[in-house]
Amino acid sequence: MINFNDIHTAQARYQEWVVVAEQENQVAKDVKGSETAVSRLSQHLAHLGNRLQGHRLSQTAHSYR
Repeated sequence: MINFNDIHTAQARYQEWVVVAEQENQVAKDVKGSETAVSRLSQHLAHLGNRLQGHRLSQTAHSYR
């Protein structure tokens, strides 16, 4: 004989697992997106730092002329 309470409980548990899995997937996407944004920002800051350093070297070279 089929125990409908067991089936209902199993369905409820499965649904909970699906929700948790979806939440974990979203967190993973958010973390990856944040890492990508931080990486881009880091690259931009490095580029700006290089440009600033080049500008300072250029000014220093002018002052020695």
